[in-house]
Amino acid sequence: MILTFSDLHGQLEPFVTEKDNQTIKVGGLAGIASVVKTIRNLNKDKTLLFSTGDSLTGNFFLQFEGEAIFSALSLLGIDASALGNHEFDRGEETLAKALTYLDFPIIQSNLESADNSSLSNRFLSYKIIEKNNLKIGIIGLMTPDLSFISNAGEKIKVHPDIVESAISTIKALKQKEDPDLIIALSHIGLEEDIKLATKVPEIDLICGGHSHDLMKKEKETVISHADGKKTIIVHPGARGEFMGILSLTVENRNITRHLWDPIRITGNIEPEKEMRALITSYKKQLPGKKVLAFSKEALDCRAKTLRTQEAAAGNLIADIIREQFKTDIAFQNGGGLRGDRIIPSGNITTEDIDLMLPFENNISILTLTGSEIKQVLEQSVSLLPLAYGGFLQVSGLRFDVDIIKTPFKRTKNSASEKPGITHTGNRVANIEILNKDRKYEPLAAEKKYSVALNSFLASGGDGYVILKNRKKKSTYTVLRSIVKNRLNRMKQISVSKETRIDLK
Repeated sequence: MILTFSDLHGQLEPFVTEKDNQTIKVGGLAGIASVVKTIRNLNKDKTLLFSTGDSLTGNFFLQFEGEAIFSALSLLGIDASALGNHEFDRGEETLAKALTYLDFPIIQSNLESADNSSLSNRFLSYKIIEKNNLKIGIIGLMTPDLSFISNAGEKIKVHPDIVESAISTIKALKQKEDPDLIIALSHIGLEEDIKLATKVPEIDLICGGHSHDLMKKEKETVISHADGKKTIIVHPGARGEFMGILSLTVENRNITRHLWDPIRITGNIEPEKEMRALITSYKKQLPGKKVLAFSKEALDCRAKTLRTQEAAAGNLIADIIREQFKTDIAFQNGGGLRGDRIIPSGNITTEDIDLMLPFENNISILTLTGSEIKQVLEQSVSLLPLAYGGFLQVSGLRFDVDIIKTPFKRTKNSASEKPGITHTGNRVANIEILNKDRKYEPLAAEKKYSVALNSFLASGGDGYVILKNRKKKSTYTVLRSIVKNRLNRMKQISVSKETRIDLK
């Protein structure tokens, strides 16, 4: 019996979600612990429990770093785990300290740390677990995007070729241990898991994470190989809402039968007492709100400001997005920043950011040409002087806007030069891009630029059809978490309007 969960994101307590148009409470590590204990009692010495990363986020992480979350996971009795990119959000030193609170092995087959890193020798390349007369080899895989989407630092490197790393690790594993089964704990996302399973048939099972996919009962992915062998891929969703349960029958080193049946952790499950007590003890120490940074200026988060003009608050969020992912440009729609108030100068708290960023938007990265960026900006200012949720706060560029001129206009059916557009608009002029020397240079129409933006915009939200169905890279990183972590590191900020959007 394999139990697996991923992308807990610091969700130690139950949270509210919707099912069949009704609000219900789900998740919580005390409920998970109860399920784990019951299954283990029913399957003596035949159960393995895995985690596949992204545990360290949220308020418990901000307040206690890794102590609360990893102590709770250790109490759960995990047999082995991979790390996720979020474990590195606050740098290697914080993670190294956090690791002192766990008592289960971390498997990272494609991650290397420099000799002078605080994480040196803290991970295993693979591990053998003997269970029910089977020798089971465990490997662990981190997304190669780690340095791009987190703060791992220069001393941590991830091998860029997942398949090559898996093959070399399995070769070493077989030479030394000759396992009956090989299980990969992966934090690379479902799409990459499928590629991995297709190219490395030696893997019997992939317990996946990173992409937050929930595979429902008997909806797991099975890759068949030329020799008749199969690789099973399972993903249990995120935030501990489900515990993935995979029943296996193994004969002659092959999985001959299996059943994937994840269970939803609901309020009907009696919380495990020891886990509930541990979480409660940490919860009592949580401040009502945590101070993240000190702002010298007030931040205008009123809707009428964010949806009609450049705003210091919009600049702050867009800059954090662009700097986090090292792109040329970042866009943040004004309608995605809420709270409708002015945050006074002084302390900025977790509560302020929760109010400002209430949505679970991830950040996506895509590529646009200069002419496409011009079209996006024309749409952004097309309804001025009226307020528009799609009005973009920007980072990495500046431009002039003349609202007297013809705005961008769209129609569902048009025979004009561009389908769906009746007028491309000519309100935007003098677009300049901030280069690597931090100097502005003219936008080049044919040049390609990297753009970071939230997943709502990337999916065509607020009518940005030009962004929909484009090839994009998801960072699987929630904007709210990025902002909290960055502010917590900055400690003090000074932001203002910079004439990025010069309204004539």
